[in-house]
Amino acid sequence: MRQHRNGRGLDPPRDEHARPDDPVEQGSPRDRGSSTVEFVIASAAMVLLLLMVVQVGVWYHTRAVAQTAARHGLDHVRTINGSPSEGIDVASEFLDQSGGGLENRNVDATRTAAVSSVTVSGRVVSILPGVSFTVSVTVDAPTERIEP
Repeated sequence: MRQHRNGRGLDPPRDEHARPDDPVEQGSPRDRGSSTVEFVIASAAMVLLLLMVVQVGVWYHTRAVAQTAARHGLDHVRTINGSPSEGIDVASEFLDQSGGGLENRNVDATRTAAVSSVTVSGRVVSILPGVSFTVSVTVDAPTERIEP
């Protein structure tokens, strides 16, 4: 055994695999701070991925709202005394009540003797900067009529 650095006592025997008292510089000096940069890049990528998932959810929800609005409008277009303008009003009112998830929306309705249809389209609210999604939903059904 040898004497301790501070002059008091003895150092225990050293293990060959033990960490040295003085840290040995690992890697080059250029690598200093690289883990911080890697963390920032990985965090930004994870946030972007999370926003993409949320954007898909917003698109799916907006599509469901547009489909429901079109279905409500179609119920008023296809009845015996219904009209396309009544269906457009009902669908627009439903969209007004459901929030502002569909921007620049357009509601169109047609009615023939055989088929009635309502189309709701617009732009989905964007969470991701610079990305724009659109939704267009058309529902149709036979026009009600009285046959002798």
